[in-house]
Amino acid sequence: MEPTPVDAVNGQRWASIACALVLCAIVPESLAAGPASNRAGSLDRLFAVGGKATVDFGGDDSGYALALQRDGKIVLAGWTTEGRRQGYDFGLARLKSNGGLDPSFGSRGKTTVDFGGRDSAWAVALQPDGKIVVVGGTTNGRRHDDFAVARLKPNGALDASFGVGGKVTVDFGSYENAAAVTLQPDGKIVVAGSGGLARLTPSGVLDPSFGAGGKYTAGGLAVALQPDGKLVLFDSCQPPCTPVTRLNADATPDLAFGGGTIAVDFLKAGAGPSTVALQRDGKILLAGTVKDRKFAVVRLNQTGSLDRFFGSRGRATVSFGGRNDGAKAVAVEPDGKIVVAGTTSNGDYNFALARFNRAGVLDRSFGVGGKTTVNFGGGDAAYGLALYPDGRIVVGGWATPNDKPASDFAVARLHR
Repeated sequence: MEPTPVDAVNGQRWASIACALVLCAIVPESLAAGPASNRAGSLDRLFAVGGKATVDFGGDDSGYALALQRDGKIVLAGWTTEGRRQGYDFGLARLKSNGGLDPSFGSRGKTTVDFGGRDSAWAVALQPDGKIVVVGGTTNGRRHDDFAVARLKPNGALDASFGVGGKVTVDFGSYENAAAVTLQPDGKIVVAGSGGLARLTPSGVLDPSFGAGGKYTAGGLAVALQPDGKLVLFDSCQPPCTPVTRLNADATPDLAFGGGTIAVDFLKAGAGPSTVALQRDGKILLAGTVKDRKFAVVRLNQTGSLDRFFGSRGRATVSFGGRNDGAKAVAVEPDGKIVVAGTTSNGDYNFALARFNRAGVLDRSFGVGGKTTVNFGGGDAAYGLALYPDGRIVVGGWATPNDKPASDFAVARLHR
């Protein structure tokens, strides 16, 4: 039901992985916030059916990333079998601001991308011109996986000006899966994953000014771009080590950041890292799961030191009470509050969200005591998170509504 980038490498299922976080700046007046009586963290009933939407490609479908367009439309990315149990393709869907499929995208709101092997998409980003960049992994006819990057036009068709027919693969010589993507202002595309880090030119060619021929061999399961062009990587290794690396624009280590790499030990055995986000003041947020299955957020200063004024000595946690809970995404609201999303297994698997204030204390005006869950009726898992400029929350992943034999893409919208 739930392959992950690690799964594509070694066959292990139910591993944590980072997903893309994309924030947009414009939203139409038709998406104005609902009545003041709608509590923060409650479902936005004006979206789809009761605040929730699912997308069925006709096979076993799992969403892992989402992005918000400037017009309020939602792009979902993941993988689908399309009824073909022998293979997987990238799957993308676009929803209108009301939660219905957008017929102007692909075929009635959906499209797929085939790299010729077992293909899985894990992250998505939107260019200013409306083109869609989606990244993941592909076996590409070999025994090991490569990075897989596709760029689509706003209508969902592959962009033939990118790579070969709209597609690019990057081989580091081992088992690689791209798990995160960020776009530079100059149009270059930075892709991070279990094999390393690569930077592509706007035309889809490896950028020779970055690392060794466009590649940096240290992996990163999450990546964020600072305004000064530096890159923050959040990776995983054997606990208690969780490395955070900051690179200069040419992929050389930023020595001002703890010598280039620091180890954050809040992620213990049996848990894992998830994603990274940047505050407006340059501080760095890391989200993941601690060994007692609590969601956790750590805040670092710009130099890489723990921000002792956040939470408890730099770390804030929240428990949903499940045995297999995991945080997968984090986002910063316009007022500085921090939303973390993931999955809880307290009963059925459900979407789970919590909100902290700027000091790392649970915001009790959100949901019940600072947290909320979303149930699609079966086994559900949340991976992607994005915010409207007014603070409303969109969270996506996959769901098995009414315990269907196969999963669908799933997305919910909540009040701020």
